[in-house]
Amino acid sequence: MMKNSLLLVAIALFTLAFSSCNTYHSINSAKNVAQLSANPFVKKVARSVISNISKNVIGKGLTSFKGKPLLRSSLSSLLNTSQSVSTFKNMLTNTYGIPQTKVESNYKNMGTVRDVIGFVAKNGKQFDFNSYSNKLF
Repeated sequence: MMKNSLLLVAIALFTLAFSSCNTYHSINSAKNVAQLSANPFVKKVARSVISNISKNVIGKGLTSFKGKPLLRSSLSSLLNTSQSVSTFKNMLTNTYGIPQTKVESNYKNMGTVRDVIGFVAKNGKQFDFNSYSNKLF
Protein backbone atom coordinates (compact mmCIF):
# COMPACT_ATOMS: atom_id res chain seq x y z
CA MET A 1 0.00 0.00 0.00
CA MET A 2 2.83 2.39 0.85
CA LYS A 3 4.53 1.77 -2.53
CA ASN A 4 1.31 2.61 -4.40
CA SER A 5 0.92 5.86 -2.47
CA LEU A 6 4.51 6.86 -3.17
CA LEU A 7 4.06 6.02 -6.83
CA LEU A 8 0.91 8.17 -7.05
CA VAL A 9 2.64 11.08 -5.31
CA ALA A 10 5.63 10.77 -7.65
CA ILE A 11 3.38 10.74 -10.72
CA ALA A 12 1.44 13.74 -9.44
CA LEU A 13 4.64 15.73 -8.79
CA PHE A 14 6.04 14.78 -12.19
CA THR A 15 2.83 15.87 -13.90
CA LEU A 16 2.76 19.20 -12.05
CA ALA A 17 6.42 19.88 -12.78
CA PHE A 18 6.13 19.38 -16.54
CA SER A 19 2.66 20.73 -17.21
CA SER A 20 3.75 24.33 -16.70
CA CYS A 21 6.61 24.32 -19.21
CA ASN A 22 4.75 26.18 -21.94
CA THR A 23 3.34 29.18 -20.11
CA TYR A 24 1.09 31.52 -22.07
CA HIS A 25 2.47 35.02 -22.57
CA SER A 26 0.38 37.77 -24.05
CA ILE A 27 1.96 40.31 -26.37
CA ASN A 28 2.08 42.71 -23.40
CA SER A 29 4.02 40.36 -21.12
CA ALA A 30 6.30 38.60 -23.63
CA LYS A 31 9.96 39.55 -23.62
CA ASN A 32 10.83 37.81 -26.89
CA VAL A 33 9.08 36.28 -29.89
CA ALA A 34 9.66 32.70 -28.70
CA GLN A 35 7.42 33.34 -25.69
CA LEU A 36 4.50 33.93 -28.08
CA SER A 37 4.41 30.27 -29.13
CA ALA A 38 1.09 29.67 -27.34
CA ASN A 39 -0.57 32.14 -29.74
CA PRO A 40 0.50 31.22 -33.30
CA PHE A 41 -1.26 34.16 -34.97
CA VAL A 42 0.46 36.79 -32.83
CA LYS A 43 3.78 34.96 -33.21
CA LYS A 44 3.43 35.07 -37.02
CA VAL A 45 2.49 38.74 -36.92
CA ALA A 46 5.48 39.48 -34.66
CA ARG A 47 7.91 37.68 -36.96
CA SER A 48 6.45 39.41 -39.99
CA VAL A 49 6.57 42.92 -38.47
CA ILE A 50 10.12 42.48 -37.18
CA SER A 51 11.24 41.05 -40.52
CA ASN A 52 9.62 43.88 -42.48
CA ILE A 53 11.14 46.56 -40.22
CA SER A 54 14.55 44.91 -40.60
CA LYS A 55 14.26 44.61 -44.37
CA ASN A 56 12.43 47.81 -45.34
CA VAL A 57 13.80 50.35 -42.85
CA ILE A 58 17.04 49.14 -41.25
CA GLY A 59 18.24 47.11 -44.24
CA LYS A 60 17.89 50.08 -46.59
CA GLY A 61 19.96 52.32 -44.30
CA LEU A 62 17.14 54.77 -43.59
CA THR A 63 17.98 54.86 -39.87
CA SER A 64 21.10 54.88 -37.75
CA PHE A 65 19.84 51.86 -35.77
CA LYS A 66 21.97 48.75 -36.23
CA GLY A 67 20.95 45.23 -35.30
CA LYS A 68 17.67 43.36 -35.04
CA PRO A 69 14.63 45.02 -33.48
CA LEU A 70 13.27 43.31 -30.38
CA LEU A 71 9.77 43.37 -28.88
CA ARG A 72 10.84 46.00 -26.36
CA SER A 73 12.79 48.17 -28.82
CA SER A 74 11.50 51.71 -28.86
CA LEU A 75 10.29 53.12 -32.16
CA SER A 76 12.05 56.42 -31.50
CA SER A 77 15.41 54.61 -31.60
CA LEU A 78 14.46 52.60 -34.69
CA LEU A 79 12.81 55.40 -36.65
CA ASN A 80 15.05 58.40 -36.07
CA THR A 81 14.73 60.12 -39.46
CA SER A 82 11.71 61.50 -41.28
CA GLN A 83 12.39 59.16 -44.20
CA SER A 84 12.41 56.08 -41.92
CA VAL A 85 9.11 57.17 -40.32
CA SER A 86 7.38 57.66 -43.68
CA THR A 87 8.75 54.33 -44.99
CA PHE A 88 7.54 52.59 -41.85
CA LYS A 89 4.04 54.06 -42.18
CA ASN A 90 3.87 53.12 -45.86
CA MET A 91 5.02 49.60 -45.00
CA LEU A 92 2.13 49.21 -42.53
CA THR A 93 -0.33 50.44 -45.13
CA ASN A 94 0.97 48.46 -48.11
CA THR A 95 1.95 45.22 -46.39
CA TYR A 96 -0.91 44.80 -43.94
CA GLY A 97 -3.73 46.72 -45.63
CA ILE A 98 -4.22 49.21 -42.82
CA PRO A 99 -5.68 52.52 -44.05
CA GLN A 100 -3.16 55.39 -44.09
CA THR A 101 -5.43 57.58 -41.96
CA LYS A 102 -5.59 54.92 -39.24
CA VAL A 103 -1.80 54.53 -39.28
CA GLU A 104 -1.31 58.31 -39.07
CA SER A 105 -3.77 58.76 -36.20
CA ASN A 106 -2.36 55.86 -34.15
CA TYR A 107 1.36 56.36 -34.81
CA LYS A 108 1.84 58.60 -31.78
CA ASN A 109 0.47 55.80 -29.53
CA MET A 110 3.08 53.30 -30.72
CA GLY A 111 6.07 53.43 -28.42
CA THR A 112 7.65 50.02 -28.96
CA VAL A 113 7.76 47.25 -31.55
CA ARG A 114 5.37 45.36 -29.26
CA ASP A 115 2.81 48.13 -29.71
CA VAL A 116 3.18 47.93 -33.50
CA ILE A 117 2.61 44.16 -33.43
CA GLY A 118 -0.56 44.61 -31.39
CA PHE A 119 -1.74 47.35 -33.76
CA VAL A 120 -1.10 45.20 -36.84
CA ALA A 121 -2.75 42.15 -35.27
CA LYS A 122 -5.85 44.20 -34.46
CA ASN A 123 -6.13 46.32 -37.62
CA GLY A 124 -4.40 44.35 -40.37
CA LYS A 125 -6.54 43.17 -43.26
CA GLN A 126 -4.14 41.24 -45.50
CA PHE A 127 -3.29 38.02 -43.70
CA ASP A 128 -3.11 34.55 -45.20
CA PHE A 129 -4.84 32.52 -42.48
CA ASN A 130 -4.64 29.27 -44.49
CA SER A 131 -0.89 29.36 -44.87
CA TYR A 132 1.32 27.05 -42.84
CA SER A 133 4.37 29.20 -43.44
CA ASN A 134 5.52 32.13 -41.32
CA LYS A 135 4.99 34.57 -44.17
CA LEU A 136 1.98 36.85 -43.96
CA PHE A 137 0.53 38.53 -47.02
